[in-house]
Amino acid sequence: MGLLLIEKAGRRKLMMWGAAGQFLCYAFISGLLSKADDPEHGKQFGAGATAFFFLYYLFFGICWQASGVPWLYPTEINSLSMRTKGVALGTASNWYDDLSPAMRGAETSWFNRISNYIVVQITPTGIANLGWKFYLIWMVFNAAFVPLVWLVYPETANRHLEDIDKLYRENSSMVLVYGNKEATQVERPQCFIDADQERIDMARRHRLQGSGADDSEYM
Repeated sequence: MGLLLIEKAGRRKLMMWGAAGQFLCYAFISGLLSKADDPEHGKQFGAGATAFFFLYYLFFGICWQASGVPWLYPTEINSLSMRTKGVALGTASNWYDDLSPAMRGAETSWFNRISNYIVVQITPTGIANLGWKFYLIWMVFNAAFVPLVWLVYPETANRHLEDIDKLYRENSSMVLVYGNKEATQVERPQCFIDADQERIDMARRHRLQGSGADDSEYM
């Protein structure tokens, strides 16, 4: 489903929906686990928390893992000169970016191994010392990611790689994207389509000038 949505809904919406859903799941998990010691209904509260753990993975699977956003976005957002470096760093830190103790991927990079090692090490200690409150930390991280994406993450769906370069060339001081329609709409902006057509027309004129042919021959 994530693969079907990634172009129709766009990268921004998937990331925000995923983070918002994960935030709600952690909120319910924390609330339910806080009542898990109840002598009368503790079992039901625990079962409810377990259900929200599964629901969490549904949001994560559709909006993050299956959609491929963590792999696609570093490729699409970086300029040509920084693309390989950005992709390498993004892949290395992947599975840690979701800011969840449940995300422990088997990546091969040393950076990711360190990240996973840190998360794996702090989770048992965090649960042992904080109990259900430990999940509030991940709830806050996921909640914070929603406005972060909305404010500063440009949409890259239905764009050419050159479109992102053009966006930042024409908006060199842009940090916040929420008010820029060209940076946030899912459909490819018309200005990029027009720029492509202009390049095609220019290339055709150069070929015609070089061959000495008349433009009417190509009409």
